[in-house]
Amino acid sequence: TGWALGRRRIPGKEAIMSTILLPRMIPPIAYALGVAQIFYRLHLIDTHIGVAIAHVAICAPYAILVLSSTFEGLDERVLEAASVCGANNLRTFFHITLPLVMPGILSSIIFTFTTSYNEFTLTLMTYGPKTITLPVRTYLAVGEGYWEVTSALSMILIIPSLFVLFMIQRQVQPEKLVGGFKGV
Repeated sequence: TGWALGRRRIPGKEAIMSTILLPRMIPPIAYALGVAQIFYRLHLIDTHIGVAIAHVAICAPYAILVLSSTFEGLDERVLEAASVCGANNLRTFFHITLPLVMPGILSSIIFTFTTSYNEFTLTLMTYGPKTITLPVRTYLAVGEGYWEVTSALSMILIIPSLFVLFMIQRQVQPEKLVGGFKGV
């Protein structure tokens, strides 16, 4: 979807993007109540697939927005130059396109991971004893007055995010994230 919206001329592209971003425009509690009602009818409350679908619905707009912008900014001249130099489609993809769009892909991963990992409202409306997540458990611990548990769960919530950021920082060259590509 990100590739198509970023690289192709699609009639009604703005309307499509608005529809994709709609879940993020609605207040979280209103969206969560609607999803909970639908999931209740479909027997998806307290199921892993239900929580996964809910999180994808919340995270997909971020991924599509970031990736469509990334692919839209991909310079067609670079891809044509690779073709002129004799690179086939597969070689162009792995050696030219993928390295150029990798910062956008990593940004998309960071946004979606962080959003899903910290999603509270939607998960609170669709969880059950079998599908409780850390943010919901932290909320319940605060409500029950277990401050030691709350502190420990807060650290557990922070550590994976810091780990992901540390790993990405080691892999990505900062100048490519900020200034683009010189000479292209």
